[in-house]
Amino acid sequence: MSLGNADNAVQLQNVWFSYEGRNHALQDISLNIKSGSSTVIVGSSGSGKTTLLKIINGLLKPQQGSVRVFGIDISDEQKRIVRRSIGYIPQQLGLLRNSTVLQNVLVGGLARMGSASAILGIYPEHEIKHAMRCIEQVGIGHKTHERVHRLSGGERQRVAIARALMQKPSIILADEFTSDLDYVTAHEMLDLMGEIRRNGVTLILVTHNLELAAQHGEKIVFLKGGMKIAESHSKDVTEETMKTLV
Repeated sequence: MSLGNADNAVQLQNVWFSYEGRNHALQDISLNIKSGSSTVIVGSSGSGKTTLLKIINGLLKPQQGSVRVFGIDISDEQKRIVRRSIGYIPQQLGLLRNSTVLQNVLVGGLARMGSASAILGIYPEHEIKHAMRCIEQVGIGHKTHERVHRLSGGERQRVAIARALMQKPSIILADEFTSDLDYVTAHEMLDLMGEIRRNGVTLILVTHNLELAAQHGEKIVFLKGGMKIAESHSKDVTEETMKTLV
């Protein structure tokens, strides 16, 4: 399911969040992310990057502040509708290692297909065809029936991207999904994400790699200690400035 074409894909206003018994993971975060843009969130470990993605995806609920996705306030009633339009790639990918590429990608469409497909492993023909198109789009059509544990790191990343595309998303969130890849493969994955953005999908990527952020994000948001300390267009940020902010 895809949501409407509001000017802002994501709006956070004065968002606070803390895990039980801990200090604030996010402190007074306000952020606007335009539809169809590419935003990279950078910061050191523990700066709140993953928490911020989970807030946007509705996996966590802020104690204070508001979160809107394409103008829809993420309340308990609206959360399911919004999440169907968000593809999420966690840091560890969350793939089924003993299942095939096709089976993994089909998981991305279960919100449309219902629980019976998940339990029985029986999928409508048009969903299978869509899954195969997603697999072809990320360049691993020849691996469709290969089991995931036999794939290289870069190929597994492509499976995770294809699974996100299976949702027909308006937004893709990616959390450090290139962290275990070598330099060349990491750039290949982000180039692929750039091609997806040109088809109208809003990208929000998390990384600690300043070089990747500068090359692949239109806007860079800097987090430190749960606070947004700066945001800027990537062309206006020098490497030296980035090092002082992170």
